[in-house]
Amino acid sequence: MVRPWALLGLLALACSLRAARAQAGGMQAWAADIARLMGADSMPASNKPDGVVQTHTQPAGPADGLLVDDQTKQASQYQYVWQGPVSAGSGSLPIVQKHPYAVLALETIGFLHVAKMIEERRQERLSPPPPPSPPPPPPPFVPPTPEYFVQVADGNFIVGAGDGTCSHIYPAGFNKFEFVEAGAAAPILYDARLTEPGLTGPAVVRHMLDQAAESKLSLLRMNAFAVDLFYTVLSQAVPGESDPVANEGVLRGLDYVLAEAQKRGIRVLLVLTDYNVNSGGPLQYLQFAGVDTRCGYDSFPSCASVLAQFYTDAKARQYFKQYAQLLITRRNTVNGRLYNEDPTIFGWDLMNEPRCEVEGCVDPETRASLIGAWVDEMASFVHSLDSSHLVTVGLDGFYLYPPGLATNPFSVAADYGSDFVEISQNSKLDFAEFNVYPDLWNQASSFDWLDAWIQQHSDDARSAQLAKPAIVKEFGMAPYTDGKRELFYTAMVDKQLSTLAADRDAVGGLKGGLYFQGWTEGTTSVWYTLDPAGRTGVLPSDPAYAQVQRLAAGAQALGSSLPCPDNLRLAPVFPPVPNCPAGFEGASCDVDVDECARGLDDCDVNAACINTVGSFTCQCRLTYSGSGRTGDCAADPAAQAAVFALFRTYADGDGNLLRSNKQGDGFAFVPYPPTAPGWNPDPTGYYTSTPQLAASSRRLNMTALECGLACQTAGESECTSFFYNEAAQSCILKKDECFNEPNLVLDTAAFCTYPLFEENVPLPVGDQTVVCGFGYTYFRSSTPLPAGCVPT
Repeated sequence: MVRPWALLGLLALACSLRAARAQAGGMQAWAADIARLMGADSMPASNKPDGVVQTHTQPAGPADGLLVDDQTKQASQYQYVWQGPVSAGSGSLPIVQKHPYAVLALETIGFLHVAKMIEERRQERLSPPPPPSPPPPPPPFVPPTPEYFVQVADGNFIVGAGDGTCSHIYPAGFNKFEFVEAGAAAPILYDARLTEPGLTGPAVVRHMLDQAAESKLSLLRMNAFAVDLFYTVLSQAVPGESDPVANEGVLRGLDYVLAEAQKRGIRVLLVLTDYNVNSGGPLQYLQFAGVDTRCGYDSFPSCASVLAQFYTDAKARQYFKQYAQLLITRRNTVNGRLYNEDPTIFGWDLMNEPRCEVEGCVDPETRASLIGAWVDEMASFVHSLDSSHLVTVGLDGFYLYPPGLATNPFSVAADYGSDFVEISQNSKLDFAEFNVYPDLWNQASSFDWLDAWIQQHSDDARSAQLAKPAIVKEFGMAPYTDGKRELFYTAMVDKQLSTLAADRDAVGGLKGGLYFQGWTEGTTSVWYTLDPAGRTGVLPSDPAYAQVQRLAAGAQALGSSLPCPDNLRLAPVFPPVPNCPAGFEGASCDVDVDECARGLDDCDVNAACINTVGSFTCQCRLTYSGSGRTGDCAADPAAQAAVFALFRTYADGDGNLLRSNKQGDGFAFVPYPPTAPGWNPDPTGYYTSTPQLAASSRRLNMTALECGLACQTAGESECTSFFYNEAAQSCILKKDECFNEPNLVLDTAAFCTYPLFEENVPLPVGDQTVVCGFGYTYFRSSTPLPAGCVPT
């Protein structure tokens, strides 16, 4: 039997639940108000029969949404009693007006809810804040592994092998031109051009080193500076006066090559300057020194006489030393190693192919030479900064005196001011170098000359006068369609291997060979060389490359073990190998990796790669849609056509497209947008050095459509025109150019002179002049004529 009071209780509970749901918002608001006033409470909140009582030192009134009950024993404190939903400023709502049982149930639920919220807030305030989330665990510890410097002992290259044993090594390797620029992610290369879509210079570095490691090549010889004037590693604020300053972005390209070579166990021979180049060569150092380097035309002196000053000009020599010291004492920004403490570096090559071709370069009585004196000074300087690495100079290998004189490939070689024996016998040089170029030196009619040439240098290196190792620093052959390159590569490798074997473990002699030059897929030489790998590059698909691999295997097989001589530099060293999380590098793992510049992203070729700290994002370019990842940027041809239709060209009566030759009052070069086609990162800073360069595309083979998309990406009000260089396939974005008829002209073509090559002929047969610059302007059709475009 159900008693009446029980039914009444159930009814009251139901009512209270319904009322609680209706008043939940009010309860939460009250709880927040009460908690807000708890910042300095002296007593905890308590549940009492007439509500939740909070004693607080701060008074409050109806305007605060609380009913104040000041019936307290301490006049300085106040009690706040919740008695139901009270709006701010309205006072209290008498609970007695409600049904007593419903009120009791409602109060119980509401008071407990508020009390819980108050207690939670109080605990949050009294408890210390939670500690921050721990950083991600560091990568697993990688124990250091021993590495060894290459040294010379008893006329052999020797390295430590652990447990007191050492090994004679016979380096086989390759040369690579323009490798600093590639490592620095220069957007456009001029030797091995980046023709594969999406390919970056650092990716070329990795591909080339992977290719070399797979072929068992152990030594890379490269310039330790940029050979392209666009990316020159040194510059002067005041030409001829201020000290040269280094481009850190370019130097980081060298850091990257060294770090990647170390990962693959490939050592690097660094060339400090090159007689044959302007950027980083003697000519540039003379310009820094304030020497007038105009030469070879009108009444100016011969270029040979100007270059000869490099060996004697005090300021030019000083600037060369400054750069050498900068490198030798540099800390690698990728792996944190000091260059002079990094066993990856095989040694320092003072200069590639030094020459001195004027009277006074050599004293015929004493055989003293300007080159010899310069080499002596610079070798001493380098050794004073670095006692761990070898030093050499990259001679052609020509002779001034018998018996070697008879083996010179051509008669004027004796006029180049350096003798292989006289220069190489300097005790401050640890090993000797020479070249082998049968066809370039007009010795490709038989194999006799190359056999005699290599043998002569081997004999000289084993002589008591030298008694030091020698390497073929460069051997190569131009491309031929009749198989001649493969035949001569075979002969050159045959002679090197047989001589290496004969000189094995001898005091001095031939100890290694490097071909010129390495080449990898995805890069293409300039068109006039008539070959994808240029005049000297050898792709793995070239039949001659099999001979390179044969040299590497044969040289590796000659290695032998022996007890280590008493030389502290043969002991193992443990350079730092930072084990950084993905996206970071450096000695402290605090350098952000630009995955976009490095080519480490997986963005589609039609997507922009946007570097972020520790990572990157991909974004499909204008008129493409998708995630931006490889294979997921679909083109919208209709949208592309619509964008291109926004621009128009003007032509003369003969149908020739015209360019603007006048700028409006608001003219500006428009910075090239990073998400547009034709944009690539440029850590070297070249493309930000002037406003015009900042507005220029940074990729080969641009189309007019892609330039239009770039202009549209920059913004309709920002980019109102672009100049398309049809000859160079590039563009420049602009704003407010004049397009009225008096200010439109036919572009004046720019002409460039290039060597003229013919198939199966190693040297140029002459010069050719071709159009290398010619274009016209595309104007945004909707743009009104800019102010200031009146005829001049």
